[in-house]
Amino acid sequence: MICGCTPASFRRPRALLILVCFSVSLLSFLRCFSTLGTRPFDIRRELPYIEPLDDKIRNSEFPISPDARCANFPRGIFDKIQIVVKIGAPEARSRLAAQLVYNAACVQDLLIFSDYEEQLGQHHIHDALANLRPSEWAGNVDRDIYTQIQTAKDAGDHLLRSTQGWKLDKYKFLPMMDMTWQMRSHKDWFVFIEADTYVFWDNLFRWLAHLNPETALYMGSPVWSERTFAHGGSGIILSRHGLQKLVRPRGYDCKVAGCTQYGFDLDSRCCGDEVLADALRTRGISLTGFWPMINGEKPATVRYGREEQWCEPIISMHHVNETDQAEMWNWEMRRASRSPVTFEDLWQSQEHLISSRRTHWTVLPEGSVLNARDGHASAAFAEACERACLQKKWCYQWQHTIGSCELSRSIRVGREQLPDKHGSLCISGTIMHRIAKFKQRMGHCEDAHWVRPNPR
Repeated sequence: MICGCTPASFRRPRALLILVCFSVSLLSFLRCFSTLGTRPFDIRRELPYIEPLDDKIRNSEFPISPDARCANFPRGIFDKIQIVVKIGAPEARSRLAAQLVYNAACVQDLLIFSDYEEQLGQHHIHDALANLRPSEWAGNVDRDIYTQIQTAKDAGDHLLRSTQGWKLDKYKFLPMMDMTWQMRSHKDWFVFIEADTYVFWDNLFRWLAHLNPETALYMGSPVWSERTFAHGGSGIILSRHGLQKLVRPRGYDCKVAGCTQYGFDLDSRCCGDEVLADALRTRGISLTGFWPMINGEKPATVRYGREEQWCEPIISMHHVNETDQAEMWNWEMRRASRSPVTFEDLWQSQEHLISSRRTHWTVLPEGSVLNARDGHASAAFAEACERACLQKKWCYQWQHTIGSCELSRSIRVGREQLPDKHGSLCISGTIMHRIAKFKQRMGHCEDAHWVRPNPR
């Protein structure tokens, strides 16, 4: 029989095949959709590099000496890892001093760069700007700031941190890279931090063990801008091959380490970490991001409430002041777990500071701002602000000051905030039953999630 139609016996298998293909495609799509926003990660079940302290020491009512912690660091662990600290001259006896007593107490070989050369105990502080050629400063008014610092320090004056001194920061990055390579070119890894950076050493050692220093790597926490770069305060990590490609050839007729800015005019540039990224880009090296493991927050400002920043290990944090340094170091020394420090661990150490309502406390809210001048009744007093938060399903925290109510989509521990010069009180609070739901949703981390490189 000749017919323009397909026999029913043939139509049914074809329809079934189409249905099966559609089902498989739909399942594949749903699987991909369910992981949107979740960063790919690896699970590694391995022994720690730094063992916890003995129970007797950890549970002592007396302060624990850093020597006890340092004794548990593997011998020679810093033979292939160079830690480099960048500071401003006024930080030498404040932030740097705290770094040396606590977080960097166990670092056997530390390089420190500043805008003034001096000796601090057993540590020599190198002047990153000392070798810059006059042509590198030509027409630059910021050189006057450098000269003033040299004169003041030579006279024994006490320097205070200022925006003027901060202007010199961007000029240190490239000379510092040059000088570091000259002094420590045999190392595998170069970790550049600042005086208020905190590094979780065991996590750093575990992470670097899975990377190849013979690959040209430039890693950090991305700052997404027109020219993406690694945030300097969170920590910048370069492999040996990466740093070698940057500094060789040094450029021009420059024979002394630290004498050039590689042809960049820094006068009009914002930040040295941004210029460093540009210099590396000219060598064919792009940023490999590892946020949130390399992090720009400190315990009080970490944003909880979303899927990330929970099971991820923390490699570094920033804006960690002298008090924070002491508290975090002592908490680490009393920690019994052999697992990597994760954001969940950090949360558990800080959760007791979260309250349904606190006066003189800011939760650093990010979300909606309701102002009295715009007619929002919720800005009139704290109770109204709290009710406004309860009415928003996404709101975890609220904060009230005179004429303003702020609602937050994330959870932050926060910090003390005393009345301003006008006597304005800061009253904040947390919707505790939503915190309980958040904790239930996140659950307990059975394993640390070592995130893979973020999009470049």
